[in-house]
Amino acid sequence: MWLDLLLLGVPSIATLVAFRHTIVFRKPHPHEFSILGLQALPFLFLMIAFIVDFDLLRTVRINGSYDLPIHYRVSAVWAGRSGPLLLWIAWLSAARLWWRYILDENKEKKRIGTGGALHFLTFCLFFVAFLLEPFALDNSPPRSELNVFLQTDLMVIHPPIVFAFYALCLVVSSLAMEGILNETNPLEIHREILPLARAAFFAGTLGIGLGGLWAYTVLDWGGYWAWDPVETASLLPWLSLLARGRKPPALLTRALSRGAQAGQWRLPHARYLKLTTNMPMLAGTLSRAKGIAFRVCDRHPRHDRRFSGAAALFRAGQAYRARAGACAAPRR
Repeated sequence: MWLDLLLLGVPSIATLVAFRHTIVFRKPHPHEFSILGLQALPFLFLMIAFIVDFDLLRTVRINGSYDLPIHYRVSAVWAGRSGPLLLWIAWLSAARLWWRYILDENKEKKRIGTGGALHFLTFCLFFVAFLLEPFALDNSPPRSELNVFLQTDLMVIHPPIVFAFYALCLVVSSLAMEGILNETNPLEIHREILPLARAAFFAGTLGIGLGGLWAYTVLDWGGYWAWDPVETASLLPWLSLLARGRKPPALLTRALSRGAQAGQWRLPHARYLKLTTNMPMLAGTLSRAKGIAFRVCDRHPRHDRRFSGAAALFRAGQAYRARAGACAAPRR
């Protein structure tokens, strides 16, 4: 518990300080770069713990092994429940760095400074990660290693790309949230979001494609079930980005510009459309938090009881489809 308080409490307090600065002074914190480094520190520590096989940590004893190749030891970081959250936070800090670099905006805003909404959402993720106790010191569980169905190169590549996609989606949503609070012109919000939305669309396309390949080749579900439900959840924010990751038509641009000059919004709902990636992205993240375990629960003899219902439902669906196909077949 004390290691969780140290490695998660300090970055959480620093994140709250950055959030408070954006509320009080309505501009980013002057030491935001150091704060972003603190936010990525827990994930880096956990990854090093898996690489050196620091088996005093409970999650390392359950998922890690010194006999694994080093890239599988790294991929074991996001095989548990807390690792993906810390990976997501690390990607958020990197996305915020890129966001600050491409915008280079340090001016005072109307209600909340740039990056304030993202720091608040990051603090919420730290709170959830603290409840999962990723740095709990417990040597009582028996030693095991990464599940054999997860010892694949796609496990090394696919989850980081998808969580980079989720991080960019959250940055897009936080930018839209700040634009709504600051009553920014929808056209200006769209111009700020466009490079981030395009980067998120590219990462989502690559991640979902690799996920479908993984489910089809490694897990060998075949047919309709080759498209993993976890990847289907990731498809929702991808579709939202597909509809929005392009330049607005010239007619809409002129209408928004005239509305801004007249002090009116011709399309008052346009600002709120930017938030449409938020809820699908959160739904995809919640399904992915259990997704890796769901993928192997029907194959692993000691699968968790919490996933047995999903596996039973999957088997029942297969049996129903087999019976329906047999009934529909013509009799000779």
